Amino acid sequence: MPRDVAILDFSQPAVRELVVEKVKRMRGFCSFLLKRCKEQRSKKQNSMYWTAIVPVVAGGLAEVNGEEWDDDRAHEFMKDRFLSIGIPDKNGEIIGHVVRSTTSLTKSEFSKYVDEISEWALDYLGVKVPRSQQAEQEQP
Repeated sequence: MPRDVAILDFSQPAVRELVVEKVKRMRGFCSFLLKRCKEQRSKKQNSMYWTAIVPVVAGGLAEVNGEEWDDDRAHEFMKDRFLSIGIPDKNGEIIGHVVRSTTSLTKSEFSKYVDEISEWALDYLGVKVPRSQQAEQEQP
């Protein structure tokens, strides 16, 4: 069954009223699903990630690895290292991995991701990247 998806801000009175009016006019068999959306990572967080973290980590990886690392390669490396989820079989044995997209992260999950990168980068690459709180304060 095809699914139309609309994300609505119910904190807006006009949006609530519009939905109530639409539901009042519905006739016959109808199906709809309402669920609370998680607050996705912000544009500010994403901007900070791509300007203050990814290039620094790419430079650190190039230093320890001896190869060129562009921002996209460093981003894929960090996702694989910090956002990889093991897929177990029915016996609990890990049979593969799925890597989450940073666009799927909530604000708090993204902050945790950035903080893990910050700690790892300092410990293993010897480079300092801002932690989530610090980076957000530095961004305009």
